Amino acid sequence: MHMQDEISLARALREGTAEAHRNAERSHFTREFLRCNVDKRTYISYLTSFQEIYSALEEELEKNSKHLAVQKIHFPRELDRLESIVADLAFLTGSTSTPSTQSTATLAYVSRIRHVSKYQPELLVAHAYVRYLGDLSGGQILSRKIRKALSLPADGQGSHFYSFTHLPSTMKEFKSLYRSRLDEVPEEYHAAIVEEAKLAFELNAKIFDELDALLPSGMEIVGPEPRGKDGSWCQRSAKLIGVSVGLALSVQLAHFEIAMHERNPYSDRPDFGALAEKYQHLRPYIRKNKYGQSTIDFKDPKAVRELTYALLWVDFGLRLEIPLDTLCPPVPNRLDYVLLIQDLLAEDTSRSADAKIRGIDIGTGASCIYPLLACSTNAKWEMVALEIDPRSTAYATSNVERNKLHSRIHVVLNKTEDVLPIPLLDTIWRDRYDFCMCNPPFYSSKNQMHKARTTKRLEPFAVCTGSASEMVTEGGEASFILRMLEESQQPLVRTRVGWFTSLVGRKEDVALITEAIEGTQGASHVVKTLRQAKTVRWVVAWTFVHSVSDNMKPEESGT
Repeated sequence: MHMQDEISLARALREGTAEAHRNAERSHFTREFLRCNVDKRTYISYLTSFQEIYSALEEELEKNSKHLAVQKIHFPRELDRLESIVADLAFLTGSTSTPSTQSTATLAYVSRIRHVSKYQPELLVAHAYVRYLGDLSGGQILSRKIRKALSLPADGQGSHFYSFTHLPSTMKEFKSLYRSRLDEVPEEYHAAIVEEAKLAFELNAKIFDELDALLPSGMEIVGPEPRGKDGSWCQRSAKLIGVSVGLALSVQLAHFEIAMHERNPYSDRPDFGALAEKYQHLRPYIRKNKYGQSTIDFKDPKAVRELTYALLWVDFGLRLEIPLDTLCPPVPNRLDYVLLIQDLLAEDTSRSADAKIRGIDIGTGASCIYPLLACSTNAKWEMVALEIDPRSTAYATSNVERNKLHSRIHVVLNKTEDVLPIPLLDTIWRDRYDFCMCNPPFYSSKNQMHKARTTKRLEPFAVCTGSASEMVTEGGEASFILRMLEESQQPLVRTRVGWFTSLVGRKEDVALITEAIEGTQGASHVVKTLRQAKTVRWVVAWTFVHSVSDNMKPEESGT
Protein backbone atom coordinates (compact mmCIF):
# COMPACT_ATOMS: atom_id res chain seq x y z
CA MET A 1 0.00 0.00 0.00
CA HIS A 2 1.54 3.30 -1.04
CA MET A 3 0.81 6.25 1.22
CA GLN A 4 0.93 9.76 -0.21
CA ASP A 5 3.36 12.11 1.50
CA GLU A 6 0.61 14.27 2.97
CA ILE A 7 -0.84 11.31 4.93
CA SER A 8 2.46 9.63 5.82
CA LEU A 9 2.39 8.56 9.47
CA ALA A 10 6.19 8.35 9.61
CA ARG A 11 6.42 11.98 8.55
CA ALA A 12 3.64 13.09 10.90
CA LEU A 13 5.40 11.38 13.82
CA ARG A 14 8.75 12.88 12.87
CA GLU A 15 7.38 16.42 12.68
CA GLY A 16 4.94 16.06 15.57
CA THR A 17 7.59 14.85 18.03
CA ALA A 18 10.46 17.02 16.81
CA GLU A 19 10.34 19.43 19.75
CA ALA A 20 10.00 16.60 22.27
CA HIS A 21 12.93 14.83 20.63
CA ARG A 22 15.13 17.90 20.94
CA ASN A 23 14.14 18.36 24.58
CA ALA A 24 15.07 14.75 25.32
CA GLU A 25 18.49 15.19 23.71
CA ARG A 26 19.11 18.34 25.76
CA SER A 27 18.07 16.89 29.12
CA HIS A 28 20.72 16.93 31.81
CA PHE A 29 20.65 13.15 32.23
CA THR A 30 21.09 12.57 28.48
CA ARG A 31 24.03 14.98 28.39
CA GLU A 32 25.70 13.29 31.34
CA PHE A 33 25.12 9.87 29.74
CA LEU A 34 26.75 11.07 26.52
CA ARG A 35 29.73 12.31 28.53
CA CYS A 36 30.08 8.87 30.15
CA ASN A 37 29.15 10.46 33.49
CA VAL A 38 27.00 7.49 34.57
CA ASP A 39 28.00 5.12 37.36
CA LYS A 40 26.98 1.47 37.73
CA ARG A 41 24.26 2.15 40.31
CA THR A 42 22.54 4.72 38.07
CA TYR A 43 22.75 2.50 35.00
CA ILE A 44 21.22 -0.43 36.90
CA SER A 45 18.33 1.84 37.89
CA TYR A 46 18.06 2.94 34.24
CA LEU A 47 17.84 -0.68 33.04
CA THR A 48 15.43 -1.65 35.81
CA SER A 49 13.01 1.06 34.71
CA PHE A 50 13.18 -0.01 31.09
CA GLN A 51 12.85 -3.66 32.04
CA GLU A 52 9.41 -2.80 33.44
CA ILE A 53 8.50 -0.71 30.40
CA TYR A 54 9.57 -3.23 27.77
CA SER A 55 7.98 -6.07 29.70
CA ALA A 56 4.64 -4.26 29.53
CA LEU A 57 5.07 -3.01 25.97
CA GLU A 58 6.12 -6.35 24.47
CA GLU A 59 3.41 -8.24 26.35
CA GLU A 60 0.71 -5.85 25.13
CA LEU A 61 2.04 -5.78 21.57
CA GLU A 62 1.83 -9.57 21.49
CA LYS A 63 -1.72 -9.52 22.87
CA ASN A 64 -2.76 -7.11 20.12
CA SER A 65 -0.60 -8.51 17.31
CA LYS A 66 -3.69 -9.11 15.14
CA HIS A 67 -4.91 -5.52 15.49
CA LEU A 68 -5.06 -3.72 12.14
CA ALA A 69 -2.56 -1.05 13.23
CA VAL A 70 -0.31 -3.04 15.57
CA GLN A 71 0.31 -5.87 13.14
CA LYS A 72 2.01 -3.45 10.74
CA ILE A 73 4.85 -2.64 13.14
CA HIS A 74 5.07 -5.80 15.26
CA PHE A 75 8.55 -7.31 14.84
CA PRO A 76 9.06 -9.34 18.04
CA ARG A 77 12.06 -11.38 16.88
CA GLU A 78 13.86 -8.37 15.45
CA LEU A 79 13.06 -5.76 18.12
CA ASP A 80 12.11 -7.27 21.51
CA ARG A 81 14.42 -5.88 24.21
CA LEU A 82 13.29 -7.56 27.43
CA GLU A 83 15.53 -10.63 27.21
CA SER A 84 18.58 -8.46 26.51
CA ILE A 85 17.83 -6.14 29.46
CA VAL A 86 17.43 -9.10 31.81
CA ALA A 87 20.81 -10.46 30.67
CA ASP A 88 22.46 -7.05 31.19
CA LEU A 89 21.04 -6.75 34.70
CA ALA A 90 22.19 -10.24 35.61
CA PHE A 91 25.72 -9.39 34.49
CA LEU A 92 25.81 -6.02 36.26
CA THR A 93 24.22 -7.14 39.54
CA GLY A 94 25.72 -10.63 39.66
CA SER A 95 22.27 -12.01 40.39
CA THR A 96 19.66 -13.83 38.33
CA SER A 97 16.80 -12.49 40.43
CA THR A 98 14.81 -9.83 38.65
CA PRO A 99 15.05 -6.42 40.36
CA SER A 100 11.89 -4.34 40.67
CA THR A 101 11.48 -0.59 40.59
CA GLN A 102 9.72 1.80 42.92
CA SER A 103 10.06 4.59 40.36
CA THR A 104 6.87 6.65 40.23
CA ALA A 105 7.61 7.77 36.68
CA THR A 106 8.22 4.21 35.51
CA LEU A 107 5.01 2.93 37.07
CA ALA A 108 3.10 5.76 35.37
CA TYR A 109 4.66 4.84 32.00
CA VAL A 110 3.73 1.16 32.46
CA SER A 111 0.22 2.09 33.55
CA ARG A 112 -0.27 4.14 30.38
CA ILE A 113 0.88 1.25 28.17
CA ARG A 114 -1.55 -1.13 29.89
CA HIS A 115 -4.38 1.40 29.58
CA VAL A 116 -4.04 2.03 25.85
CA SER A 117 -3.66 -1.68 25.20
CA LYS A 118 -7.06 -2.25 26.81
CA TYR A 119 -8.97 0.69 25.38
CA GLN A 120 -7.10 1.99 22.29
CA PRO A 121 -4.59 -0.66 21.17
CA GLU A 122 -3.71 1.31 18.03
CA LEU A 123 -1.86 3.76 20.31
CA LEU A 124 0.70 1.04 21.07
CA VAL A 125 2.12 2.01 17.67
CA ALA A 126 3.21 5.33 19.20
CA HIS A 127 5.02 3.69 22.11
CA ALA A 128 6.72 1.18 19.82
CA TYR A 129 7.85 3.99 17.52
CA VAL A 130 9.33 6.08 20.34
CA ARG A 131 11.08 3.17 22.04
CA TYR A 132 12.36 0.99 19.19
CA LEU A 133 13.39 3.64 16.67
CA GLY A 134 15.16 5.42 19.51
CA ASP A 135 17.07 2.24 20.37
CA LEU A 136 17.98 1.69 16.72
CA SER A 137 19.24 5.27 16.32
CA GLY A 138 20.53 7.23 19.31
CA GLY A 139 20.72 4.03 21.34
CA GLN A 140 23.73 2.95 19.31
CA ILE A 141 25.64 5.99 20.57
CA LEU A 142 24.53 5.33 24.16
CA SER A 143 25.79 1.76 23.85
CA ARG A 144 29.33 2.92 23.11
CA LYS A 145 29.15 5.47 25.92
CA ILE A 146 28.06 3.00 28.59
CA ARG A 147 30.69 0.46 27.57
CA LYS A 148 33.32 3.14 27.98
CA ALA A 149 31.87 4.61 31.19
CA LEU A 150 31.64 1.25 32.99
CA SER A 151 34.60 -0.44 31.23
CA LEU A 152 32.26 -3.19 30.01
CA PRO A 153 33.74 -6.13 28.07
CA ALA A 154 34.09 -5.92 24.30
CA ASP A 155 31.91 -9.03 23.83
CA GLY A 156 28.84 -6.99 24.73
CA GLN A 157 28.11 -8.26 28.23
CA GLY A 158 26.26 -5.57 30.12
CA SER A 159 25.25 -3.69 26.96
CA HIS A 160 23.11 -6.22 25.07
CA PHE A 161 20.16 -3.82 25.42
CA TYR A 162 21.38 -1.91 22.36
CA SER A 163 22.42 -4.94 20.29
CA PHE A 164 20.02 -6.02 17.54
CA THR A 165 21.32 -9.37 16.35
CA HIS A 166 18.22 -10.58 14.53
CA LEU A 167 17.69 -7.84 11.96
CA PRO A 168 17.22 -9.33 8.48
CA SER A 169 19.23 -6.51 6.89
CA THR A 170 21.38 -3.56 7.89
CA MET A 171 20.08 -1.33 10.65
CA LYS A 172 19.56 1.49 8.17
CA GLU A 173 17.54 -0.73 5.82
CA PHE A 174 15.45 -2.05 8.68
CA LYS A 175 14.63 1.47 9.91
CA SER A 176 13.52 2.32 6.38
CA LEU A 177 11.32 -0.79 6.35
CA TYR A 178 9.85 0.12 9.74
CA ARG A 179 8.93 3.62 8.55
CA SER A 180 7.31 2.20 5.44
CA ARG A 181 5.23 -0.12 7.63
CA LEU A 182 4.19 2.86 9.75
CA ASP A 183 2.79 4.40 6.57
CA GLU A 184 0.56 1.35 6.14
CA VAL A 185 -1.25 2.05 9.40
CA PRO A 186 -4.80 3.23 8.59
CA GLU A 187 -5.02 7.00 8.31
CA GLU A 188 -7.92 7.21 10.77
CA TYR A 189 -5.45 6.43 13.60
CA HIS A 190 -2.71 8.88 12.61
CA ALA A 191 -3.65 11.96 14.65
CA ALA A 192 -4.17 10.02 17.89
CA ILE A 193 -0.91 8.09 17.41
CA VAL A 194 1.07 11.31 16.97
CA GLU A 195 -0.42 12.78 20.17
CA GLU A 196 0.34 9.56 22.04
CA ALA A 197 3.95 9.65 20.83
CA LYS A 198 4.30 13.13 22.33
CA LEU A 199 3.00 11.75 25.62
CA ALA A 200 5.47 8.86 25.43
CA PHE A 201 8.32 11.38 25.20
CA GLU A 202 6.95 13.21 28.25
CA LEU A 203 6.73 9.97 30.24
CA ASN A 204 10.29 9.12 29.25
CA ALA A 205 11.48 12.60 30.30
CA LYS A 206 10.04 12.10 33.79
CA ILE A 207 12.05 8.89 34.16
CA PHE A 208 15.18 10.76 33.15
CA ASP A 209 14.39 13.44 35.74
CA GLU A 210 14.26 10.76 38.43
CA LEU A 211 17.49 9.16 37.24
CA ASP A 212 19.18 12.54 37.15
CA ALA A 213 18.76 12.78 40.92
CA LEU A 214 20.77 9.55 41.29
CA LEU A 215 23.88 10.98 39.62
CA PRO A 216 26.59 11.42 42.30
CA SER A 217 27.14 15.04 43.33
CA GLY A 218 30.87 14.67 42.77
CA MET A 219 30.48 13.17 39.31
CA GLU A 220 33.26 14.00 36.90
CA ILE A 221 32.32 15.98 33.82
CA VAL A 222 33.98 15.92 30.44
CA GLY A 223 35.68 19.14 29.41
CA PRO A 224 37.84 20.24 26.51
CA GLU A 225 41.03 19.73 28.52
CA PRO A 226 43.14 18.28 29.98
CA ARG A 227 43.28 15.38 27.53
CA GLY A 228 44.31 11.92 28.73
CA LYS A 229 47.09 10.03 27.01
CA ASP A 230 44.60 7.86 25.16
CA GLY A 231 42.46 10.85 24.19
CA SER A 232 39.46 9.42 26.03
CA TRP A 233 36.75 11.92 26.88
CA CYS A 234 35.74 9.69 29.81
CA GLN A 235 39.18 9.73 31.45
CA ARG A 236 39.79 13.47 31.42
CA SER A 237 37.65 15.57 33.67
CA ALA A 238 36.92 18.55 35.82
CA LYS A 239 34.82 18.28 38.97
CA LEU A 240 31.14 18.99 38.56
CA ILE A 241 29.91 20.72 41.73
CA GLY A 242 26.46 22.14 41.15
CA VAL A 243 27.26 23.24 37.59
CA SER A 244 24.38 23.33 35.13
CA VAL A 245 24.59 21.47 31.86
CA GLY A 246 24.31 24.76 29.97
CA LEU A 247 27.47 26.02 31.66
CA ALA A 248 29.20 22.72 31.00
CA LEU A 249 28.46 23.00 27.31
CA SER A 250 29.73 26.56 27.20
CA VAL A 251 32.98 25.41 28.81
CA GLN A 252 33.38 22.72 26.16
CA LEU A 253 32.97 25.23 23.38
CA ALA A 254 34.70 28.27 24.84
CA HIS A 255 38.16 27.35 23.55
CA PHE A 256 37.27 27.28 19.84
CA GLU A 257 38.76 30.19 17.95
CA ILE A 258 36.12 32.75 16.91
CA ALA A 259 37.49 34.69 13.97
CA MET A 260 37.18 34.76 10.19
CA HIS A 261 39.86 32.78 8.37
CA GLU A 262 43.14 34.68 8.05
CA ARG A 263 43.08 34.32 4.25
CA ASN A 264 39.48 35.51 3.92
CA PRO A 265 39.50 38.92 2.18
CA TYR A 266 36.20 39.78 3.90
CA SER A 267 37.85 40.07 7.32
CA ASP A 268 37.59 43.77 6.59
CA ARG A 269 34.08 44.96 5.80
CA PRO A 270 33.61 45.49 2.04
CA ASP A 271 33.10 49.05 0.80
CA PHE A 272 29.57 48.67 -0.55
CA GLY A 273 29.72 51.99 -2.33
CA ALA A 274 32.89 51.04 -4.22
CA LEU A 275 31.39 47.61 -4.93
CA ALA A 276 28.29 49.23 -6.45
CA GLU A 277 30.51 51.28 -8.77
CA LYS A 278 31.79 47.99 -10.21
CA TYR A 279 28.41 46.24 -10.24
CA GLN A 280 25.68 48.63 -11.30
CA HIS A 281 22.73 46.38 -10.35
CA LEU A 282 23.64 46.93 -6.70
CA ARG A 283 23.40 50.74 -6.93
CA PRO A 284 19.62 51.09 -6.38
CA TYR A 285 19.95 49.32 -3.03
CA ILE A 286 22.81 51.39 -1.58
CA ARG A 287 21.99 53.77 1.27
CA LYS A 288 23.92 55.59 4.00
CA ASN A 289 23.83 54.47 7.62
CA LYS A 290 24.01 56.81 10.61
CA TYR A 291 27.82 56.80 10.39
CA GLY A 292 27.79 57.93 6.77
CA GLN A 293 28.87 54.51 5.47
CA SER A 294 27.37 52.87 2.40
CA THR A 295 25.23 49.86 3.25
CA ILE A 296 22.08 48.01 2.18
CA ASP A 297 18.85 46.95 3.88
CA PHE A 298 19.64 43.40 4.97
CA LYS A 299 15.94 42.72 5.50
CA ASP A 300 15.31 43.21 1.78
CA PRO A 301 15.88 39.84 0.03
CA LYS A 302 16.42 41.51 -3.34
CA ALA A 303 19.10 43.80 -1.89
CA VAL A 304 20.87 40.87 -0.23
CA ARG A 305 20.74 38.87 -3.44
CA GLU A 306 22.24 41.73 -5.47
CA LEU A 307 25.01 42.09 -2.88
CA THR A 308 25.76 38.38 -3.24
CA TYR A 309 25.78 38.71 -7.03
CA ALA A 310 28.12 41.71 -6.77
CA LEU A 311 30.64 39.98 -4.50
CA LEU A 312 30.70 36.86 -6.64
CA TRP A 313 31.18 38.79 -9.87
CA VAL A 314 33.69 41.42 -8.72
CA ASP A 315 35.84 39.14 -6.55
CA PHE A 316 35.54 35.77 -8.31
CA GLY A 317 34.25 36.42 -11.83
CA LEU A 318 31.17 34.30 -11.15
CA ARG A 319 27.64 35.03 -12.40
CA LEU A 320 24.74 33.28 -10.71
CA GLU A 321 20.97 33.10 -10.84
CA ILE A 322 19.39 32.45 -7.43
CA PRO A 323 15.57 32.24 -7.04
CA LEU A 324 14.26 34.41 -4.22
CA ASP A 325 12.51 31.44 -2.61
CA THR A 326 15.80 29.56 -2.11
CA LEU A 327 18.73 30.21 0.20
CA CYS A 328 20.84 33.25 -0.63
CA PRO A 329 24.37 32.20 0.40
CA PRO A 330 26.55 34.54 2.49
CA VAL A 331 29.74 34.70 0.42
CA PRO A 332 32.20 35.45 3.29
CA ASN A 333 30.90 32.51 5.34
CA ARG A 334 30.90 30.12 2.38
CA LEU A 335 34.44 31.16 1.44
CA ASP A 336 35.59 30.52 5.02
CA TYR A 337 34.40 26.91 4.76
CA VAL A 338 36.30 26.42 1.49
CA LEU A 339 39.46 27.87 3.06
CA LEU A 340 39.17 25.48 6.00
CA ILE A 341 38.91 22.57 3.57
CA GLN A 342 42.11 23.84 1.92
CA ASP A 343 43.83 23.78 5.33
CA LEU A 344 42.73 20.21 6.03
CA LEU A 345 44.02 19.01 2.67
CA ALA A 346 47.30 20.90 3.08
CA GLU A 347 48.09 18.70 6.10
CA ASP A 348 48.63 15.74 3.75
CA THR A 349 52.28 16.26 2.84
CA SER A 350 52.38 13.06 0.76
CA ARG A 351 50.16 14.66 -1.86
CA SER A 352 51.79 15.95 -5.03
CA ALA A 353 51.40 19.69 -5.59
CA ASP A 354 50.03 18.93 -9.07
CA ALA A 355 47.52 16.32 -7.90
CA LYS A 356 43.85 16.90 -8.56
CA ILE A 357 41.56 17.43 -5.59
CA ARG A 358 38.13 15.88 -5.81
CA GLY A 359 35.32 16.82 -3.45
CA ILE A 360 31.62 16.27 -2.85
CA ASP A 361 29.09 18.95 -1.91
CA ILE A 362 26.09 17.35 -0.18
CA GLY A 363 22.98 19.43 -0.86
CA THR A 364 24.48 21.98 -3.21
CA GLY A 365 21.28 24.04 -3.54
CA ALA A 366 20.19 26.20 -6.43
CA SER A 367 23.25 28.45 -6.17
CA CYS A 368 25.85 25.63 -6.24
CA ILE A 369 27.92 28.11 -4.23
CA TYR A 370 30.50 25.80 -2.65
CA PRO A 371 31.62 24.02 -5.85
CA LEU A 372 31.70 27.32 -7.75
CA LEU A 373 33.80 29.07 -5.09
CA ALA A 374 36.04 26.02 -4.62
CA CYS A 375 36.78 25.55 -8.31
CA SER A 376 37.13 29.26 -9.11
CA THR A 377 39.77 29.64 -6.36
CA ASN A 378 41.54 26.29 -6.82
CA ALA A 379 42.59 25.36 -10.35
CA LYS A 380 43.21 21.68 -9.49
CA TRP A 381 39.87 21.08 -7.80
CA GLU A 382 36.93 19.12 -9.21
CA MET A 383 33.57 18.66 -7.51
CA VAL A 384 30.44 16.53 -7.53
CA ALA A 385 27.44 18.63 -6.45
CA LEU A 386 24.66 16.44 -5.01
CA GLU A 387 21.11 17.76 -4.75
CA ILE A 388 17.77 16.07 -3.95
CA ASP A 389 15.44 18.76 -5.33
CA PRO A 390 14.94 18.68 -9.14
CA ARG A 391 14.31 22.43 -9.44
CA SER A 392 17.43 23.31 -7.44
CA THR A 393 19.38 20.78 -9.51
CA ALA A 394 18.32 22.57 -12.70
CA TYR A 395 19.38 25.97 -11.35
CA ALA A 396 22.69 24.58 -10.09
CA THR A 397 23.41 23.01 -13.48
CA SER A 398 22.62 26.30 -15.21
CA ASN A 399 24.92 28.22 -12.84
CA VAL A 400 27.78 25.82 -13.53
CA GLU A 401 27.30 26.03 -17.29
CA ARG A 402 26.95 29.83 -17.15
CA ASN A 403 30.45 29.98 -15.62
CA LYS A 404 31.91 27.38 -18.02
CA LEU A 405 32.89 25.03 -15.20
CA HIS A 406 30.89 22.01 -16.37
CA SER A 407 34.08 20.02 -17.06
CA ARG A 408 35.08 20.30 -13.38
CA ILE A 409 31.74 20.46 -11.56
CA HIS A 410 29.23 17.62 -12.02
CA VAL A 411 25.73 18.41 -10.71
CA VAL A 412 23.90 15.19 -9.83
CA LEU A 413 20.29 14.67 -8.74
CA ASN A 414 20.36 12.27 -5.79
CA LYS A 415 17.17 10.20 -5.80
CA THR A 416 18.44 7.75 -3.16
CA GLU A 417 17.92 7.96 0.61
CA ASP A 418 21.68 7.95 1.21
CA VAL A 419 23.53 11.09 2.24
CA LEU A 420 26.62 9.68 0.50
CA PRO A 421 25.39 7.49 -2.39
CA ILE A 422 28.63 5.75 -3.36
CA PRO A 423 27.15 3.85 -6.37
CA LEU A 424 25.92 7.19 -7.75
CA LEU A 425 29.28 8.87 -7.09
CA ASP A 426 31.01 5.96 -8.85
CA THR A 427 29.33 7.03 -12.07
CA ILE A 428 31.46 10.22 -11.96
CA TRP A 429 34.79 9.03 -10.50
CA ARG A 430 35.61 5.61 -9.11
CA ASP A 431 38.73 6.57 -7.17
CA ARG A 432 38.88 8.20 -3.74
CA TYR A 433 37.34 11.58 -2.98
CA ASP A 434 39.51 13.90 -0.92
CA PHE A 435 36.66 15.46 1.04
CA CYS A 436 32.95 16.03 1.30
CA MET A 437 31.28 19.17 2.59
CA CYS A 438 27.73 19.86 3.67
CA ASN A 439 25.48 22.67 4.87
CA PRO A 440 22.65 20.52 6.27
CA PRO A 441 19.02 21.59 6.65
CA PHE A 442 18.73 23.43 9.95
CA TYR A 443 15.16 22.76 11.07
CA SER A 444 13.35 19.53 11.90
CA SER A 445 9.95 20.66 10.57
CA LYS A 446 8.25 23.48 8.69
CA ASN A 447 6.46 24.42 11.90
CA GLN A 448 9.77 24.85 13.72
CA MET A 449 11.13 26.95 10.85
CA HIS A 450 8.06 29.19 10.86
CA LYS A 451 8.18 29.57 14.64
CA ALA A 452 11.86 30.55 14.55
CA ARG A 453 11.21 33.16 11.87
CA THR A 454 8.31 34.73 13.69
CA THR A 455 9.86 34.81 17.17
CA LYS A 456 13.51 35.60 16.48
CA ARG A 457 15.24 38.32 14.52
CA LEU A 458 16.90 36.93 11.43
CA GLU A 459 20.59 37.49 10.86
CA PRO A 460 21.85 39.37 7.79
CA PHE A 461 22.28 37.11 4.75
CA ALA A 462 19.69 34.72 6.26
CA VAL A 463 16.80 36.75 4.90
CA CYS A 464 16.01 34.62 1.82
CA THR A 465 13.07 32.31 2.39
CA GLY A 466 14.77 29.02 1.58
CA SER A 467 13.00 25.98 0.14
CA ALA A 468 11.80 23.11 2.31
CA SER A 469 14.52 20.76 1.04
CA GLU A 470 17.18 23.32 2.02
CA MET A 471 15.77 24.19 5.45
CA VAL A 472 14.02 21.11 6.84
CA THR A 473 15.13 17.54 7.55
CA GLU A 474 14.02 14.81 9.94
CA GLY A 475 15.45 15.55 13.38
CA GLY A 476 17.15 18.79 12.28
CA GLU A 477 20.83 19.31 11.50
CA ALA A 478 22.18 17.08 14.29
CA SER A 479 20.17 14.10 13.09
CA PHE A 480 21.29 14.70 9.50
CA ILE A 481 24.98 14.85 10.46
CA LEU A 482 24.67 11.77 12.68
CA ARG A 483 23.21 9.94 9.66
CA MET A 484 26.21 11.12 7.70
CA LEU A 485 28.51 9.83 10.46
CA GLU A 486 26.70 6.49 10.46
CA GLU A 487 27.07 6.13 6.69
CA SER A 488 30.73 7.16 6.84
CA GLN A 489 31.50 4.10 8.99
CA GLN A 490 30.41 1.65 6.29
CA PRO A 491 33.33 -0.28 4.76
CA LEU A 492 32.62 0.98 1.24
CA VAL A 493 32.48 4.59 2.42
CA ARG A 494 35.03 5.17 5.21
CA THR A 495 38.09 4.83 2.97
CA ARG A 496 36.54 6.36 -0.15
CA VAL A 497 36.43 9.87 1.36
CA GLY A 498 39.45 11.46 3.00
CA TRP A 499 37.64 14.03 5.15
CA PHE A 500 33.95 14.08 6.05
CA THR A 501 32.93 17.63 6.98
CA SER A 502 29.75 19.53 7.77
CA LEU A 503 28.68 23.01 8.78
CA VAL A 504 26.87 23.11 12.16
CA GLY A 505 24.61 25.93 13.33
CA ARG A 506 23.99 25.17 17.02
CA LYS A 507 26.52 25.00 19.87
CA GLU A 508 24.68 22.13 21.52
CA ASP A 509 24.70 20.17 18.26
CA VAL A 510 28.49 20.55 18.02
CA ALA A 511 28.84 18.88 21.41
CA LEU A 512 26.41 16.09 20.49
CA ILE A 513 28.13 15.37 17.17
CA THR A 514 31.69 15.43 18.51
CA GLU A 515 30.67 13.12 21.33
CA ALA A 516 29.31 10.69 18.73
CA ILE A 517 32.56 10.89 16.74
CA GLU A 518 34.51 10.24 19.95
CA GLY A 519 32.67 6.96 20.23
CA THR A 520 33.38 5.97 16.63
CA GLN A 521 36.24 3.51 16.29
CA GLY A 522 39.14 4.71 14.16
CA ALA A 523 37.87 8.28 13.70
CA SER A 524 39.89 11.44 14.29
CA HIS A 525 38.16 14.81 14.23
CA VAL A 526 38.64 18.56 14.12
CA VAL A 527 36.25 21.42 14.99
CA LYS A 528 36.70 24.92 13.55
CA THR A 529 34.66 28.07 14.08
CA LEU A 530 33.34 30.51 11.48
CA ARG A 531 32.14 34.01 12.32
CA GLN A 532 30.35 36.50 10.13
CA ALA A 533 29.10 39.63 11.91
CA LYS A 534 27.04 38.29 14.85
CA THR A 535 26.52 34.85 13.31
CA VAL A 536 28.71 32.01 14.56
CA ARG A 537 28.85 28.63 12.84
CA TRP A 538 31.11 25.61 13.22
CA VAL A 539 32.68 23.08 10.87
CA VAL A 540 33.02 19.55 12.22
CA ALA A 541 35.39 17.31 10.25
CA TRP A 542 36.30 13.65 10.80
CA THR A 543 38.49 11.13 9.02
CA PHE A 544 39.36 7.44 9.06
CA VAL A 545 42.42 7.71 6.80
CA HIS A 546 44.31 10.80 8.03
CA SER A 547 45.90 11.65 11.36
CA VAL A 548 45.37 15.04 12.98
CA SER A 549 48.69 16.84 12.79
CA ASP A 550 50.42 18.83 15.50
CA ASN A 551 49.50 21.97 13.56
CA MET A 552 45.92 21.54 14.77
CA LYS A 553 45.28 23.06 18.18
CA PRO A 554 44.67 20.41 20.88
CA GLU A 555 41.28 21.80 21.87
CA GLU A 556 40.12 21.61 18.25
CA SER A 557 40.93 17.99 17.56
CA GLY A 558 40.23 14.56 18.93
CA THR A 559 41.19 10.98 18.24
